[in-house]
Amino acid sequence: METKEIFKFFNVSGIFDFSALTASPDSNEKNFEQHPQDATYPQLWSPFDDSFTKVGVLLQGSSDVLICGLYRTIPWCRALMGCMTRLTGMRQRVVLPFHQQQHLRISTRLFHENQVYISELYKKKNRSCSRGGEFVMFEAIHKNNLFVPVKNWFVCKILFFFRFQFSANEPGSHYVYGELAKTHGVSPISKSIPRIQLFGDSEQKFVVFDARDIVSSVGLLNSSDNSAYKYVIKTGDAFAKDMSSSAGKIGTLE
Repeated sequence: METKEIFKFFNVSGIFDFSALTASPDSNEKNFEQHPQDATYPQLWSPFDDSFTKVGVLLQGSSDVLICGLYRTIPWCRALMGCMTRLTGMRQRVVLPFHQQQHLRISTRLFHENQVYISELYKKKNRSCSRGGEFVMFEAIHKNNLFVPVKNWFVCKILFFFRFQFSANEPGSHYVYGELAKTHGVSPISKSIPRIQLFGDSEQKFVVFDARDIVSSVGLLNSSDNSAYKYVIKTGDAFAKDMSSSAGKIGTLE
């Protein structure tokens, strides 16, 4: 099959939103928020949700409080603390007063390196949006038992983006809140083809990571044997020849 026919299939089937690949930076400052560290870093793009003025207001509510009316507060908080643990190397169990005073600004889209990344929140608010497009591959670093930094790849469904500042000594960054895949590995046919399994609705795991750690948008293809495995595909350059050695385990993110 010719390359153009393959891309036509991806476009028609909705596996990828190709309009995002030709996007350009938004010139209206009301529609985006520049990264606090560098203008070349990921931008938050509208629509925004500013319904919660401060993180502390969100956490002081009941456990049933929903972010944007959709996402439970406690899983987001746990994922946030997991991200802080990876950044500092110290286990974080509570949200500090400094964090509680921050304004939580949530966005539904992100612009980085000439591509627009969309979230599940964006698709729920925009019914005209085609299916697919909210899955990404990202990298995360943790320290192994020998305290040596190890980088692994993971796949998640983006739920929303947000701005956050972990320390008063740094300007903060833009982060991704996502729903993790259950397992990460490779095809039995080729180590260059990533393969994952997704969680069921009742056993989800969530993650927060810096938007700069996004590797690429990805699509998921069902296995031909009707198993729970899904193959990970992307446009552009091929994956590395051996993706098995860097496949992540979600326990390292918690």
